[in-house]
Amino acid sequence: MNMIINVGFTTIAVRLATAYDLESPLQVNMCSMARPFMAIPLTLAAVGLFQKFRYSDIIRWAVAFQFVGIWLRSFVFVIDSFWIVQVGTFLSAASSPVFMSS
Repeated sequence: MNMIINVGFTTIAVRLATAYDLESPLQVNMCSMARPFMAIPLTLAAVGLFQKFRYSDIIRWAVAFQFVGIWLRSFVFVIDSFWIVQVGTFLSAASSPVFMSS
């Protein structure tokens, strides 16, 4: 499911870059590549976190990152800037390895 969303997102990168007056579609494509880029380093970090902290605390932090990322992405309609989408995407992508490793 996530890969379908990523592929669908990259096909409209040029249109989104034009809509938000971005210099290139690379910024849009970075949002679709956030999860694969962050998967390996954050999975290693998640393994270390699971060894050091309680399981419930790590899941709470991951859920908080997920919600903050989702809310930031929804503020694009208010702020009308694409950087908020990038920050929200990377925050929500940071929590994915925790859920995959649990």
